[in-house]
Amino acid sequence: MATLNQVAEIARVSVTTASRVLNNIPSAISISEKTRKKVLKASEKLGYQANIFARSLRTKRTNIIGAATLVLDHVFHVTEVKLNIERGNIRDSLFLNKEVSKSND
Repeated sequence: MATLNQVAEIARVSVTTASRVLNNIPSAISISEKTRKKVLKASEKLGYQANIFARSLRTKRTNIIGAATLVLDHVFHVTEVKLNIERGNIRDSLFLNKEVSKSND
């Protein structure tokens, strides 16, 4: 798996510049179209994909939503949870579902 550092190295730019281009982050210093193309070409060549776990460590946000249900006895329940995630405009999310059984206590 390619890293942001490798993309920056291939494109011959700083890691900060590569990050700003790949995340489409505005910068106080404008990034030329030529530089943008170099970064995008390098990321495509390497097959770069952002690592959501590394991003979570950096931002201190996981964007993980967990749903614990007694029983998902109908497709509606899963679909409704997923729709709510999508409506929240969560960019990189991980949907976890764990069915839990009722205790006889």
